[in-house]
Amino acid sequence: MGNVGVLSPVLLAGYAIIIGQLKPTPSKGKPVALYNLNSFRERIIALYRRASPYDEGRRPTQQDLADAIGLSRSELSSRLNGLKNARLTHRDTKAIVRTLAEWGAIISKAEARELLTLVECPSFSAAEWQTAPLADLQEDEQTVLPPPMPTPQATLPPRHTFLPRPLTSFIGREGELASVVRQVTERRLITLIGAGGSGKTRLAIEAARQLRDRFSTGVCFVELVSLRDPGLIAGAIARSLGVAATDDQRLVETMQRYLQEREMLLVLDNCEHLLPVVAELAHQLLTACERLHILATSRELLRIAGELTHQVKPLSLPGKQVVISPTSLSRYEAVQLFVARALTLQPDFYLNVDNVATVQDICQRLDGIPLAIELAAARLRMLTVAQISTQLADRFRLLTGIAHGVQPHHQALRALIDWSYDLLPANEQALFRSLAVFSGGFTIDAVVGVMDIAPLDVLDTLTELLNKSLIYQMSDVADEPRFAMLETIREYTMLKLAEVSGEVAIRQQHAAWYLTLAEAAVPQLRGEQQVVWIDRLEREHDNMREALAWSLVGQPALGLALVGALARFWEVHGHLSEGRRWLELALKTENAPPWIRAAALSGAGSLAWGQDDYPAARDFHQQALQLRRELGDRRGTALSLNNLGFVVLRMGDLTTAQVYYEESIDIAREIGDFEAAATGLHNLGTLARIRSDFTQARALYAESLELRRKVGDKWSIALTLHLSGAVAADQGDYQAAQELNEESLTIRRQLGDKQGIASSLLGLAVLAYYQCDYDIAREMYEQSMVLFQEVGFRMGLATAIGRLGDISYGEGDYPRALQLGEDSLRQFSEMGNKWLITYALNRQTRTLAALGEEQEARSLYEQGLTLHLELGDRQGVAEFLEGMAGLAVAQHASHAATLWGAAETIREEIGAPLSPTIRASYEHQIKAARNQLGNATFARAWLAGRTMQQNEAILATTRSAQSPVGI
Repeated sequence: MGNVGVLSPVLLAGYAIIIGQLKPTPSKGKPVALYNLNSFRERIIALYRRASPYDEGRRPTQQDLADAIGLSRSELSSRLNGLKNARLTHRDTKAIVRTLAEWGAIISKAEARELLTLVECPSFSAAEWQTAPLADLQEDEQTVLPPPMPTPQATLPPRHTFLPRPLTSFIGREGELASVVRQVTERRLITLIGAGGSGKTRLAIEAARQLRDRFSTGVCFVELVSLRDPGLIAGAIARSLGVAATDDQRLVETMQRYLQEREMLLVLDNCEHLLPVVAELAHQLLTACERLHILATSRELLRIAGELTHQVKPLSLPGKQVVISPTSLSRYEAVQLFVARALTLQPDFYLNVDNVATVQDICQRLDGIPLAIELAAARLRMLTVAQISTQLADRFRLLTGIAHGVQPHHQALRALIDWSYDLLPANEQALFRSLAVFSGGFTIDAVVGVMDIAPLDVLDTLTELLNKSLIYQMSDVADEPRFAMLETIREYTMLKLAEVSGEVAIRQQHAAWYLTLAEAAVPQLRGEQQVVWIDRLEREHDNMREALAWSLVGQPALGLALVGALARFWEVHGHLSEGRRWLELALKTENAPPWIRAAALSGAGSLAWGQDDYPAARDFHQQALQLRRELGDRRGTALSLNNLGFVVLRMGDLTTAQVYYEESIDIAREIGDFEAAATGLHNLGTLARIRSDFTQARALYAESLELRRKVGDKWSIALTLHLSGAVAADQGDYQAAQELNEESLTIRRQLGDKQGIASSLLGLAVLAYYQCDYDIAREMYEQSMVLFQEVGFRMGLATAIGRLGDISYGEGDYPRALQLGEDSLRQFSEMGNKWLITYALNRQTRTLAALGEEQEARSLYEQGLTLHLELGDRQGVAEFLEGMAGLAVAQHASHAATLWGAAETIREEIGAPLSPTIRASYEHQIKAARNQLGNATFARAWLAGRTMQQNEAILATTRSAQSPVGI
């Protein structure tokens, strides 16, 4: 089994070989400097005609070009044609190139350099390349122009054009077609490569059709797919050219003589099964005939000097973020092709709201492969769109055709891929079908580890499969090259793998290798390499899913070990629902080793807690704790105690939570485990915050943060920063709270932790609200809600909903505030989160009071007070006293003043001042009471409250308003 953490030097050295097959190395030689004004003029005319149109829809003309570079049209024409001793200057040339770049006619620096070379104009300086519009050109490899074609003579050989006439329209690929046309005019050998059915032949025919007038003596198309004998190739080309047949050697010489004086495009279609002979013949013709251009189609390279490859990819498909509608999907080529072919069978067919999602599903599942889409659309003779989609589960039986005039291997999708598979040697067939076990792509290192094949053998074989378009290199390459197969191709390999013995063995090796990777990631997910490993596991997530799906049936113990290793990844990267499903399925496994079961139980508890399912979380963590105590696993015991403490804390049992936390810290310090100690300190800080001991909470968070920075666990660092910011906000230290939350948000974005990002946004929104910036607060609350809903974190969603209600209250929209508050309170009540229930009750009582529902408000205040006292939440008690004072101020101003005084004493003792948002309403009520009582009476009542103890102040709220205490 390969080393999953480090790439071998052999593989690293070999990556260049594979990447080189995709990106030809630029020529090191100097471009040929041969003044050719005629070729330059022809290129310029073609380029400004293909430039982007003006707003009114017309395309630039030579007059526009002349105006842009500061010459008259006649003078520009004279210089481009060399008339009347007019000479094209370097300044003219560079101005023309700049203008064409600005018009979008030139798209790469290579094209610009080639134009300059044609008329021996020096290249732009380094500084000039950095200025607009040159700086916006693509950094393509610099290509060297072939020797320019001689100017056609007055007497030309007769034209000879043979091209098939397709019976169906050419759909999409406008940009790709323009690129191929340009490449064919600039280079003498272009090979269109791509998977079977990707549309190489159709693209080649369309490009040749557009190039008919560019080649003075014609275009010739040669179909090679029906040939099996390499000795017949030369004869087939000769017949297409109209050259009389002789013996093979003389026939090649005859074709060379025939083509030497001709400016012609030769299209060689479907070369893959005859590659060595086709390549040799193409080389002989190109060497002898300098005005000949060849456009070939193949599933792999011809591999001769001067070849430029063009990868023909599947048709464009909508991404996951695209809103599915008839209008939005009609822009994508795969959908356009399906609709066009459907119309030939059903003239009244069109995209509508009823079928658009199904058509999108069909095109997506067929990977945008043109042939597969055409075969699917052909089924509309007998099936509906919905039936086609349903039967795609067996796509290789569904997608068959009986069209006349179509090559047999294009008649059915499976036959098409069989054609490619049968051309492979045995070793390539074996590796190709084994790649079926990989999902979502693979690295060379993974193939070596799973297949147990020598690295260089894997490298060579994958290179061949890549050259033959059976695999492709993924575009999102990170630290190492990554490859994949189209899903249609992968499904084919799964069928081939099932036909041979050894499928179970290869799937077992695949699952075992990814278990090794997941276990290697466990310690890294709490260290300095956390971001790197999260990204790596995310890239391999589909492979992990594949391994789990097989192992939970074939080897349940292995599957249980894998889910236990992945639990932390699922937690920190927001895969809560999916992770719970896998874990709960895996925990049904019996007779697994206890340490593996304990890890899985612990992971299941953490994910259940993340979704606010506290009873399930408590049960999972209690089972994990029992197993770890029995095993004598001290570190695991400390972690389980912390987890249990956090769950029962959310359920309102602060006393039991403190017992769990303190025991976990004792064990962690005893064994020298910084990470477990930091977790316990963090949790004690949260407990102190709930009890309104903000000074102690901040100190505990700071101690935990110091240990977590030593460990390097960025996810936990971000969590402690976020809650430290919440405490700072409680204390009115908004600057510190802002900085702590922003640092937390930065880390969480680096980690891709959606739930964490949402929580940090929520914290920043609360700060904006406290400082009366409602617009920013609302925007951040809404952003956080989208993420909370996406990851299924109900507590965060309910909190954000309640906070939006605070904004509605501040804006005077009390009915809306009441509605949002009710939704938030209901969700917290269903979760059983007592601490958050208390604040939701406070929010509702304040709104009810504003609506004049004093009796109901008083009832809710009393419910909230019971919970505040049970939790020891002194800040909540202060809010209760302030709320009751607000209810009393209109009729019993002196009683209200007493309650305000008592609340102020509590706030001073715990260090929790009123936020500016609340203070505005608070001071308005105080002003009304002072005006009603007069300054002296108000001051006496206030002072009476200031000297009360907490319980005495609470009792004062229930006494007769006509005889308030202290007055």
